[in-house]
Amino acid sequence: MEDLSEVEQKIVAMSGLIQADQTNPESFAERSCLFYERELYNQALEDAKTALMYDPQCMNALIAAGRAALKMGKFDQSYAFYKDGLEIDPKNNIIIEDLKLLQKNIVSEYERKAESIKEDSYNAVQLCSQDVYPGDNELYKLEIEILQRKYKIDPTKAIAPTQVDLKVRKDAASFAVMAFNFRKDGMTQEALQSIQVAVGKDGGNYRLIQMRAEIWHDLGEDINALRDVVGIPKPCREMNTWKLGGKLLKKFELPVMAEFWYRKATQMIPESEKNTDLESAIEFQKIRVKRIYGPLTMDFPVTVNFTDYGRAVFATDNLESGEDAFEDTPVVVGQVLSTSHLPGCDHCGMSMISPLDYFGTTWEQLSAGLRSFVNDLWPEVEPYYCSCKREKYCSVTCRGEAWDSYHQIICPNKNAASSEMYDIIDNKGYIKKEKGLPIDAWTGQYSPMLLAKIWGIIIAEAKRQMKAANLEEPTTEIWASAKMPFRKFISYGVTSAVKRMPEMYDIMKRMFADCGDGLKYDITEQEFEARYYQATCNLQSFGSSYTPKHRFMEKLAKTEDIRSLQLLKHLDKKVPSVLFAGMFPLHACLNHACDNNVEVMEGYVNGRPGVHVRVKKDIKPGDELFTTYIDTTMPRKLRRAWLYKSFNFWCNCKLCQFEGDDNSTCTNCKKAAGEGKKFLGCSKCKRAWYCSTKCQKQSWVKGHRSICSMMHSQVHMQVSEK
Repeated sequence: MEDLSEVEQKIVAMSGLIQADQTNPESFAERSCLFYERELYNQALEDAKTALMYDPQCMNALIAAGRAALKMGKFDQSYAFYKDGLEIDPKNNIIIEDLKLLQKNIVSEYERKAESIKEDSYNAVQLCSQDVYPGDNELYKLEIEILQRKYKIDPTKAIAPTQVDLKVRKDAASFAVMAFNFRKDGMTQEALQSIQVAVGKDGGNYRLIQMRAEIWHDLGEDINALRDVVGIPKPCREMNTWKLGGKLLKKFELPVMAEFWYRKATQMIPESEKNTDLESAIEFQKIRVKRIYGPLTMDFPVTVNFTDYGRAVFATDNLESGEDAFEDTPVVVGQVLSTSHLPGCDHCGMSMISPLDYFGTTWEQLSAGLRSFVNDLWPEVEPYYCSCKREKYCSVTCRGEAWDSYHQIICPNKNAASSEMYDIIDNKGYIKKEKGLPIDAWTGQYSPMLLAKIWGIIIAEAKRQMKAANLEEPTTEIWASAKMPFRKFISYGVTSAVKRMPEMYDIMKRMFADCGDGLKYDITEQEFEARYYQATCNLQSFGSSYTPKHRFMEKLAKTEDIRSLQLLKHLDKKVPSVLFAGMFPLHACLNHACDNNVEVMEGYVNGRPGVHVRVKKDIKPGDELFTTYIDTTMPRKLRRAWLYKSFNFWCNCKLCQFEGDDNSTCTNCKKAAGEGKKFLGCSKCKRAWYCSTKCQKQSWVKGHRSICSMMHSQVHMQVSEK
C-alpha cells in the first residue's frame, strides 16, 4: 500500500467495501469518481453505470457517468446522463456547468471536422437496395399480360435481326444522321419521317429502333416508343434503352417491370461513374417507394417520395396547424430499459401502472381507508403472463398475438439462451456475476428485446409459410417474404456493434441456433450489425397517452365519496411514463429540419399506443413534412455538430442557412469581420449578423424573414427560463 498514491489507496479501500456489499449504488458512484480522478475513464463509466443499475436516480452516479462519457468522446451518452439528472433536479448547478463544457467539446469537434468533411457527402441511394421483392416474379408475369392485352405489346417477342447489304445500310445511316440533326434542331416531325425511312431500309438495326423510340417519346407517342424498346432483344439493349423503358413502364403504371428496367440500367453504369450517374438508381427508388408506401398513405393527406436525402413525406392537401397529418403503428416494440421497472404490455406498449407505481413512497403513508378507496377506483391492471413468467401482457389477445408473432421462438421455456437475454434486460443491460463486477453486455439506448423480436418475427413467419406449403425447411423465397416488413427501414452505421457488445452477440447467436422443427437461423456478424443499426436509425420512443391513472381520475371526478377530497393533496404527482421504443414504417420516412413543421405525439391508433404526427404550422400541397431529431433551441453550430455526430449528416434547413454562428462572420456572404471587429446583428432575433445593409436585405429576401420570428421566440423562451 505504501507505493500507491492516495487516490489509488482510496480505490483499493472502496473496492473492499464493494466486495462486501455489491448492491450499494453510492459505493460504485464514489469509486467512479476516484477512477475519474485517476484518469481511468472507462472504469469510471462502468462503475457509474453499475450504480445506476441499482438506483437509476442516483445523482452522483449520473454526474460521474456524464463526465466519464464526455472524456471518452461519447457525447450522446454524456448528454443522456445529464438529461436524466436534470429531470430529477432541474436546477443542479453541477450538471448545468458540465453541459456547457459538453457543448464546448461538441462545437470544437464540429469546427475541426467541418474543415475536412464535405457537407454534401451523404448519398441516400447507396443505402438502398435494389433486391427483387418476394412475389415480384408473379407480378412481373401479370404486368406482361397487361401489356399484351391492353396495349397489344408482346415483350416476349423480340425484333428479328435482318441481313442487308452494305450499300443499303449506309443509305439507312444517312437518313439516321438527318433524323439526329432534325431532332437536335427541334424539328421532331421531320426527325420522325427521316428515322422511319432509315428503319424501313434497315429494320433489324437496333440502334435505329432505339433512336425512333426516343423520337416517339419526344412526340408523346409513348405506346409506339414502348413497343420499339421492348422489341429490342435484351443482349442488344444499351443503358439508355433500359432507362427509356423504365421511364415508359412507370408512366403506364407497371412498377415491377419499370423497376426491372431501371435495375438493368443501373447495372450497366461504368464503375467510375457509379457515384455521379444516379438517375436510374433514384428513379428505381421512386418507383419502389411508391409501391411500398402507397398502401400506407391511402387514408392520409400525404405521400412518400424519394429525394436526395432518401425517403421523404410530402403533403397532398393543405394541412393546417394543429391537425394530424397521419398516424402510425409499430411493426416491433421493446420497453426502454430506463423504465423497465414499470409495468407495460410487452406486445402493444400499453401502460399498466398500479397505485403503488403512481404514488411511490407516499402509498404507505396513506391511511388504510384511502388505499382501499384508491384500489376500488383504480382500473384492473393485473397482467396476463406467458407461462415462462418473463413477458407480461395487457390482455389475452395481446398474449396470443405475441406468441404467434415472435414469442414462440424466444420463450425461455423453449429456448434456454433466451433466459440470458431476459436477465440482461432485468439488469438494465448488464450480466451479473457471482464474483466481480457485472459485465456491460448491452450499450444500446433501447432494449435488446427489439432485436430478438425482429428475428423472432422473421423466423415465426418463415415457419408458418413453410408449414402451409408442407415443406421441411423454408425456401429462399419464404425467407425473403418473412423479412419483408423490415425492408422499409434503412440501416446505417460506421462502428462495429459486435466489437462493442460481444457478449450480446454471442447470446443472440445461440438464441437462434435452434428454433425448433429443425430450423436454424445463423446470426452472422453482418446480420447483427445490420439489424442493430436498422433499429438505431429508425426507432421512436412512445408510450400510453391514456394510462390507468387517467382512467382513475375520470372515476374520481364522478364519485361523491368524501375521501376524494382527502386524496386531492396527494394527486399532484407526474404520471410515471412507461416508455417503449418502436419501429414505425411511415414515421421512419420523416426527415429532419431544425425549423420542423410537424411534431410526433403519443396517441392511440386502432385502440393501441402509437404515434400521431401533428402539424406544427400550415403546410401546402407538395411541401415536405419535417420533424426534428434534436433540441432545436440549441445554437446553430451546436445543432449541426450534434446532428453530424449522431446522424452523420450536415443539416442545411432554412434555420441553419439563415441563422449565424456569431458576430465575427457575416451570415449571408461568410465574410470575416477581422480581428477585434464585430458585425451588427438582426435586432429582432439576435441570431444573424451582417457585414452590410446589402447582405442583410439579401438574406431577408432569401429566407431569413421566414425563420426570424421562430428564432426570436426561442431566444425569448431561453431568457425567460433563466
